[in-house]
Amino acid sequence: MSSAKKWLLTVSLSMLASSAMADSLSPQEEQALQQIRQFYSKQIGRAPTPQEEQAMLQQWRATMLNVSVKAAQINAMAGGQISLDSTSAGSGSITPPNSNEQTVAKQLAALGKPKTGISIVQARDGLKIDGSSYLDPSGTIRNYAFDSLTGDITYSVQSGPQLVYKYLRAGSPAEPITIATAQPAGGIWQVTTASGKQISGNTVTPIAKGVMVSRGSSAFRYVPGWGVKSVSIPDGWEMAQFQRGNVGATNFVLLEKQYVHDGGLGDIFSTVKSMGALVGLNKKEDYALFNLENSKLYPLNIQVDGKMRSVMSNCRQKNALVNECRTMTSYESLYSDLGPNFGHYYWKVGWYNTPQGPIAITMENGINDVYVLDLNTGKKVSAFHRGMGITSLAMAQQGDGRVRINANWMFEDHIIEDAHKHLAEQTDINSAQTEQ
Repeated sequence: MSSAKKWLLTVSLSMLASSAMADSLSPQEEQALQQIRQFYSKQIGRAPTPQEEQAMLQQWRATMLNVSVKAAQINAMAGGQISLDSTSAGSGSITPPNSNEQTVAKQLAALGKPKTGISIVQARDGLKIDGSSYLDPSGTIRNYAFDSLTGDITYSVQSGPQLVYKYLRAGSPAEPITIATAQPAGGIWQVTTASGKQISGNTVTPIAKGVMVSRGSSAFRYVPGWGVKSVSIPDGWEMAQFQRGNVGATNFVLLEKQYVHDGGLGDIFSTVKSMGALVGLNKKEDYALFNLENSKLYPLNIQVDGKMRSVMSNCRQKNALVNECRTMTSYESLYSDLGPNFGHYYWKVGWYNTPQGPIAITMENGINDVYVLDLNTGKKVSAFHRGMGITSLAMAQQGDGRVRINANWMFEDHIIEDAHKHLAEQTDINSAQTEQ
């Protein structure tokens, strides 16, 4: 691009941002703007550009869109719309299998032994098992979880308004069996297991063998052929909707921090801090890995705001280069038009059961660092660091249990073939920080 064209594009973008900022702002938006400017002055040492001011205001507005959804969920819970089979709550242990569950167990046994030590990788519309695509003829696979070491796979398929959860054994020629269905009802999921148990909650996610349902400070794990186990989640946290890890074998789940959005200064400070976390200036630990058995908690410096995508509408052409848009709609999405939405937490956290023990791979400090975390000991080592940011991160477990990490920047792949081996060879960053 010539210098003249770059100058013209810069001027056009500045005109667009200035025009948007010139529109009348609400008192809350005025407060947000002042906080943004103070943050830049203190943390970065300069005033934000008009484009940066507009981008941060848009992110703050996107945060406000979640208010009505959260309020609806809270009202539904308060109104008694959530129920749970009383036999599965309170004790914290898996309920003994009843006759219906024993029937499910026989169906699982009929699937035969799984093929272990194979490669299972994710694709946008399904799975690849040892390089061969697996698709469900009844619909698009929406979400899934698997264990490469055991061959267990659970996935969900959209069927009208409801989700159908199916269990598959890798390498088995038998058809998968339905283990649960989830029906939306006023912002709450009503889950019915294959044995007839009823569970309700805010989120439902597959695990390698079964499903997890959560609401507020409680989570319920259903294992087909056995039953439901209830666990408590720490105050101030809730289970993240998407789990890119082996919950069943590691007993770890990803938690998301609960926020009460009221449009006040708390929201403004949260948004400003998120932008600082995005560029690696400060911590904003909105996510944590939590052990369901011993309550061990590992906070992660990943901000919640990255999961939202924004779409502009009500646009008009201002000049040959610039469209002026007056409306922005934000929503949570794992994918963008170009592929994975790498700002979403789903692509930043993965955890695996390896022959040497459970580990997690995380991208933190915005997009500056990739770490390997030992989920047993808490040892954490640096895998990659780039001050200017890492473009994308991919991770996958090989058939022999090794976890391979691929970080890309400047159109070049940077690969660690064995994450656990790298973990054993590197210095614990917690120890290094303590010495400093």
